[in-house]
Amino acid sequence: MLPSSPAHEGAVAGRRDRNELFRFALLWVIGANLRMAVLALPPVLPQVQHELGLSETAVGALTSLPVLLLALAAVLGSIAVARLGPRLALVVGLLVVGAASGARGLGGTAGLFGASVALGLGIAVLQPTMPSIARTWFPARVAFATSLYSNGIVVGEALAASLTLALVVPLTGSWQGALAAWGVPAFVAAALLASRFAHVPARVSDEPLRWWPAWTDAVTWRAGLLQGGASVVYFGTNAFLATQLHAVGHPALVGPCLAALNTSQLAGSFIVGYAARRGARPHYLLAVAAAFAVVGLAGIVFAPGPLAVVGSAVVGICSAVGFIVSLALPALLAGHDDVHRLAAGMSGIGYLLAFVFPLLGGALWQVTGDPGVAFIPAVMGACLFGTVMFWPGESIRVRLAIRIQ
Repeated sequence: MLPSSPAHEGAVAGRRDRNELFRFALLWVIGANLRMAVLALPPVLPQVQHELGLSETAVGALTSLPVLLLALAAVLGSIAVARLGPRLALVVGLLVVGAASGARGLGGTAGLFGASVALGLGIAVLQPTMPSIARTWFPARVAFATSLYSNGIVVGEALAASLTLALVVPLTGSWQGALAAWGVPAFVAAALLASRFAHVPARVSDEPLRWWPAWTDAVTWRAGLLQGGASVVYFGTNAFLATQLHAVGHPALVGPCLAALNTSQLAGSFIVGYAARRGARPHYLLAVAAAFAVVGLAGIVFAPGPLAVVGSAVVGICSAVGFIVSLALPALLAGHDDVHRLAAGMSGIGYLLAFVFPLLGGALWQVTGDPGVAFIPAVMGACLFGTVMFWPGESIRVRLAIRIQ
């Protein structure tokens, strides 16, 4: 065989770099689609409620339904990866997200709820599949790839929350058109996944992949509790922040505090990316983030003036740090053929906590009449994600050290 010329080797390296850049960009775009369609609904909920005559209970069900479905249907993502492979599983999930987002404005109340269920199922397929595709495309840069698509998730949330009323509704002329418009990026991402640049290497083994999560594995539960704790901090704060500020006579701070809580998460993704490049130990990073999250929550409850805005920003950053670290764990802890199983089990446990704990906060508020106590589950969530890596027994921290060495 003739040796390769320098020009040929340079061309090959250039194509490899372009493919890698394309995959990084595509990973970010897919991440953005994990939340955009969901977060497009809250800004138009008052219009939807008025037009369809929805009760407060129905509105509450609409906002909590995606989180519950992410918990109950997480195994669908594991099945999709095992049967279809990570790339095709992503294509299917994105097509479902795009179609369901557009269908939410059709068929009245029944159509809205039915399409919302389909949307939740599509995202439930996507979420456990992302660690698999990150591990497949970037086996040596899993932490960075995870922080990248996590950044996409955060930016997607911010875009949908900020642009729906200001730009998309005026352009489309209705809330139905706005919800349909937020489904278009999912179709674009699905089309890009069909390109040759998104190629996934063939599997070495022809044996069928397992898909049922290892529910008896301590690491599955600890990873799920880590993700759940971070999610409880975020969802629990989102759920009761406005009520708390109204109760203490600062309704004008609702908008700034919610904006600070959600947009500050972007800083969390940069912190995790920087920490990964510096080789920081994740258990210490989580412990520091959890401690600051508790401080931020205390600022919201006990200093409900301008300091509440700072506290909200701190909570957003710290919850994002915990959530992003948890997203990297399946690709770092599991074997190549088991990433989807760990991701599915972790998501099921984590999102179930994220659904149940805010309900507990609401129950505490109802019993005591004090909206401040509704944040107690969020404090519990911070303590959970800050300490779970330090628990005795089979440790995530030990297994991480083994994998990374």
